[in-house]
Amino acid sequence: MERFTKMKVTELKSHPKNIEIYGVNEDVTDLAEKIKRSGQVHTLTVTSKGIILAGHRRAKVCELLNIEEVDVEIRDFDTYEQEIEFIIDNNATREKSTEQKAREARELKKAIEAIAEKRKLSKLKQNQAADVPEMAPRDNEKQGRTRDIIAPIVGFKSGQEVDRAIKAVDKIDALTEQGRVEDANLLRGVLNKRNPSAAESLVKVIDKVDIPEDDRKDIQAAKKSINAVIKKVVEQP
Repeated sequence: MERFTKMKVTELKSHPKNIEIYGVNEDVTDLAEKIKRSGQVHTLTVTSKGIILAGHRRAKVCELLNIEEVDVEIRDFDTYEQEIEFIIDNNATREKSTEQKAREARELKKAIEAIAEKRKLSKLKQNQAADVPEMAPRDNEKQGRTRDIIAPIVGFKSGQEVDRAIKAVDKIDALTEQGRVEDANLLRGVLNKRNPSAAESLVKVIDKVDIPEDDRKDIQAAKKSINAVIKKVVEQP
């Protein structure tokens, strides 16, 4: 269902996956100035329940500028996975951190795999079970194809880089849940300021060694390599 109408800003709610992928503390200063000058807010896309699919930053600016009502396009998708794909597609041109790209990749991977599983189950229900095992790829082949499909969509160089980035954000989330905020921030800094490969190296050792504070700062600032710091720590008597 698609239709255009107006809604009060107070009736709109952020999609939980948008917050999970892009965070809540985004700088909207430039957008706020643009809307102030033009006096126009481009149409937001929301579900019939007022969940924002496209326009989270615009909604935030509206709250800051005390704009009470906005134009919206109401769109309801058949599946949750289609909502995720729509959200990521509508953020394709924005400037993103490596962490945000990694979180996009993780959600797209889940969505693609969920859609594939639903199609497989649909075939089974249609009494085509005998054909499915022959057509279905082995797990490692499926994983390879999925990550290779995702890489150019979110802006990674390869499927391997996708896997490394996802491992990093998985670990960032795990460290945060454990209350190890400093370790999570260290890994986040390496992922954003260095690359997924360096982040993966840190993931492998962050539970095994205690990295001194000075070395943490140098690692985050890309002044020292992770492997050099780890070697120094391990070799200390």
